[in-house]
Amino acid sequence: MKKLSKISISLFILSFLFVAVGVQAQTYVFNSNLTIGSTGLDVVALQTFLESQGNLVMPYGVSKGYFGNLTRNALAKYQASSGITPAVGYFGPISRSKVNSVAQNKSTFTLIPASGITTQIKIDYSVCKAETESVSFGLGHTVFKFSGIANGKCNFQYGTEIENPMWNGAMSDSCSVPISIGAKTYEVGNMGVAMNDLQSYCSKI
Repeated sequence: MKKLSKISISLFILSFLFVAVGVQAQTYVFNSNLTIGSTGLDVVALQTFLESQGNLVMPYGVSKGYFGNLTRNALAKYQASSGITPAVGYFGPISRSKVNSVAQNKSTFTLIPASGITTQIKIDYSVCKAETESVSFGLGHTVFKFSGIANGKCNFQYGTEIENPMWNGAMSDSCSVPISIGAKTYEVGNMGVAMNDLQSYCSKI
């Protein structure tokens, strides 16, 4: 009976396995210099980028597309934090190169559990940092950890586990199922990693 229960639990757990597929996010490539008075899609893209970096907050009701003092100040703040000099809010070749590099190093991991629920995690490989470190779905969750950049590579440590609550008599018990426990190193910008290699079964009853 106990053996049968373990098998049932294993089958239950297997139903929640997922894979993580990395796809290159659609990025905007900047080719033009921008300054006070500039308008158009380039400005919209720059403002969107500055928002994503936490340097710009567009006022309520103000549309994107015009390069004014607000955008200039936000760009100067980003330039200063990125070591770009002079940090005066002019979007020239140096700033374009930096922003294009950062944008192209972002990928999106799509988690596809067996339940059919899809969750996306954006990962910035230029700093080896996940914008979302923990994602929950159904009865499980997964956690991504990054240890930083070394020798031009992104050290991506993934100790992914699914936790399924199971009923044990009169109390609810929690059981962790490790998947692909360990550390992997990827080149910056690597776009894929499979995490459906089940290492062990949960035998907690």
